[in-house]
Amino acid sequence: MTGATHLHFLVLMLCGLGVCSAMRQVAVVEGQRLLLSCLKAPGSMDWTRRRNNNDVVLFLNDVKGYDKENKYNLHNFSSSEYTLSVYPVTFKDEGIYICHTYGDKTTTRRYNVTVLGEPQISSTKHQDRTLVKCSVRGNTPALDLSWQFGNAIHLEAQPQHSRQESNGRWTSEISHSIQVLRKRLVVKCILRNPTLPHAEVRFITLENTKTRPLSTQASKTEATTWQTPTDIPSVSKTTASTGSLQH
Repeated sequence: MTGATHLHFLVLMLCGLGVCSAMRQVAVVEGQRLLLSCLKAPGSMDWTRRRNNNDVVLFLNDVKGYDKENKYNLHNFSSSEYTLSVYPVTFKDEGIYICHTYGDKTTTRRYNVTVLGEPQISSTKHQDRTLVKCSVRGNTPALDLSWQFGNAIHLEAQPQHSRQESNGRWTSEISHSIQVLRKRLVVKCILRNPTLPHAEVRFITLENTKTRPLSTQASKTEATTWQTPTDIPSVSKTTASTGSLQH
């Protein structure tokens, strides 16, 4: 019996003897911070990560296990839970995270963590029209990208093209050809995922060449507030380093 099989059997046995929650789906964007919680108990605790059938111990109580890049930390943010912090997140951190606490009964929490790349937006001028493109990387081609033009027009991007790279990851891309009729137009690319804490937004500002020389300004993110999946987000006046569309 391999180590991974043995650990899987142990998890099944512990779930039968204690409290084992359903697998929780979590998505996080590359470069951001991943936070996972685990219940406290009078006894011991451990965190493990499973990826490609390989299991590594991250923490045994407060003793750190595998941490080659020094990115795993354990915090006591509350009196009832431990919090595992992973920062900065990379695609290598994707996998299943398992926490066990041992007390009067054994409690198990499991998280299936998916890592998504940051959306990348660009533009190319073609005579009187501008081609805007937005792409994002991930380990799956099923990524939800859409456009918003100005503060009023929200356009679901169809079709969406995906290609697989040599390292096995997928790049999903959308594009749209537009004619800038006003002096300035803000074009936003929005990445959504039901397990992301908020949608990721990248925007680019296009200017009409008939009124002034073309100037294309790109920004990583813009802070916004998301109402419902069908609403148009309201844009804050402050450009931030992290975009957020609250669900």
